[in-house]
Amino acid sequence: MKFWFKIFFMRYFEAIGLALCLYELLCIFKDPNQISNSFKLIVFGIIPILISISDILRRSLHSIYPIKDTDSKISLSFGNILKKKGIVVIHVNREFDTIIGNGVILPTSLHGEFINKFYKNDIGTLDALIDNQLQGIPSEERTEKQKGKRKTYPLGTCVKIERKGRTYILAALTRFDDNCHAEPIDKFIRNEFLSKVWEWIRVNVEPGDIHFPLIGTGCSRMTGTTLEKYRAIVDSGLAAISQSKLYQSFDITLLANLFQEYEDFNEYIRFRAEYKEMSNPDQVNLGTGMN
Repeated sequence: MKFWFKIFFMRYFEAIGLALCLYELLCIFKDPNQISNSFKLIVFGIIPILISISDILRRSLHSIYPIKDTDSKISLSFGNILKKKGIVVIHVNREFDTIIGNGVILPTSLHGEFINKFYKNDIGTLDALIDNQLQGIPSEERTEKQKGKRKTYPLGTCVKIERKGRTYILAALTRFDDNCHAEPIDKFIRNEFLSKVWEWIRVNVEPGDIHFPLIGTGCSRMTGTTLEKYRAIVDSGLAAISQSKLYQSFDITLLANLFQEYEDFNEYIRFRAEYKEMSNPDQVNLGTGMN
């Protein structure tokens, strides 16, 4: 909520500054004593408030841009990604754990929120769905792991869960140590993960609207700045879409606490949708499945 207030007052004081300039200009041509109080109230009160509210509303919706040479679009939005319609990517640990709390899955993580929202009282069903799709995929037995599941799967392994008309992709990213503490994730692991997820989606999911969270901003211990992580996701999606040209839209859904970085995020997708050059030097073979 504090970010809403920050945006509001930032725009409010900018509008006040502009109003003062206009007022001083007006005073050149008209006696200040002849300017009514109601006019001052409108100029210094109502109009700045309306400008501030309109800016918040604009940000709370989303920015959307057509991707050059494709029929697809890329967008930036804020809100709860679990409520998005279409295909939602959720990064999970490589054991596909389903225990919330007790030092395993944080209830505040996207992984934890997904489980609590849809399977809080039916973990057995979720485990069965996951185990069924993981059959035949090579795994490693983690005999020293203290809690949760002990079979670990390769980076980028995906499981598709259909729920209430939406498709959720659980994608293996985080590797836990034996005490269920997340191990660091560098840019190379991040890029390989994104590449494998996009390739899996291309092969296994019908084209549709795809929603990615800003991966690596929680407790996954991913290195790099928030903007670097965001750019990696954008670049990986544009690379995949440019090759397949099948997806209707690609949306990056952010939490409200990232409002302060909206301008940088928005400018990046606007530029990349139009030009599509790889402006992020960390990106290599993203979207191709080749690493």
